[in-house]
Amino acid sequence: MSTRTITSHLDICAKEIAFNTPHTKMATIDEHGVVTSWKRDGDGRTWTPTGSFQPAHPPSKPAWTPPRFGSSTLAIASSDGSIQFWTNNNNTPSYTSQWTLTSTFKHTSLPILDLVSASDDDFDHPLIAACCADGHLRMYAPTAPGDQWELLYEVKVTAPGSGGACTSASWHQHSNTDNSTTLGIVLETPDNNDTTAPPPPPPPTAAAVLPPMLVLGTATEGASIWMLQESIMKWKKVADLHDKTDKDSSKVVAVDWAPRLGRPHELIAVAYSNNRVALWSVKGRSDAPQIDKVAALDHEASVWQVKWNMFGNWLATSCDNGEVCMWRPDFSGEWLLLNKVVAGGDAEGEGDHQQTDGMEC
Repeated sequence: MSTRTITSHLDICAKEIAFNTPHTKMATIDEHGVVTSWKRDGDGRTWTPTGSFQPAHPPSKPAWTPPRFGSSTLAIASSDGSIQFWTNNNNTPSYTSQWTLTSTFKHTSLPILDLVSASDDDFDHPLIAACCADGHLRMYAPTAPGDQWELLYEVKVTAPGSGGACTSASWHQHSNTDNSTTLGIVLETPDNNDTTAPPPPPPPTAAAVLPPMLVLGTATEGASIWMLQESIMKWKKVADLHDKTDKDSSKVVAVDWAPRLGRPHELIAVAYSNNRVALWSVKGRSDAPQIDKVAALDHEASVWQVKWNMFGNWLATSCDNGEVCMWRPDFSGEWLLLNKVVAGGDAEGEGDHQQTDGMEC
């Protein structure tokens, strides 16, 4: 099978990009440290800038809070270990929209390596998680009422004294309208003619549905899955995503938990420093999930980021050679490199490149 190469010219120069949940807003950080907010136009293909600001310290990561909580809030992480929360209560598309700094925190002098916003279905308030180079995951929430924020949770992710950093995070996208108590869907076909079969169990109560969960990557101990023990309001590690046969799987660069789409298992993509992305299958109980490695995607260059599409059936991996690889499974479940997006000049073009046996990007 051939791999199609798509050449794209880029009109926006950005070191970091973050979208809100419905992908109607975008935040970019340019090479000068300026944060710019953007709004998707009606045609869905173009973006219009709606405001900009420059934090006092060089920004490293942006993250939006979910839109259902009202005003637009951007969390901005900096390389000096600080995190700032900026709010824009003006929803007009004017470029003169004003961003206001509402809260600033600094719990470490080491850099913040990743910043992610929790799903708006898991909590009744916004929650921003920051992955820190000191090995901690810190979660922030706004005080009520007002736009001030506070530190809500602090989790030591790596072993004490290891010096390992918490490098990346991704939330499990669970909806409260889904009353499942397990990860993935267990497909069972009832026998309507079997009168001895027990009646189906009643639907679970609200307290029995899946708790908030996320996958975390580290620089020394691979990736792991954590869940919130809601009865005591503490985070607990429930599984490791570590291939003992791969000595280079301890240093994680990026992670992304695929959206749930009714498959018999869930998928997590983990990018390592050895130019490889592993896909992990997750199913079963949330406090003791069954973990299996289902694919290894090799690349020619270091992978920076991994992102699933909204259906969880396409995976994009961006590399430091300027290419974005688009992966998708065939009918047998084998993951194939189908598209590559490369930066081009003034004109767009596309061509076919023959895919290698190792599916390298």
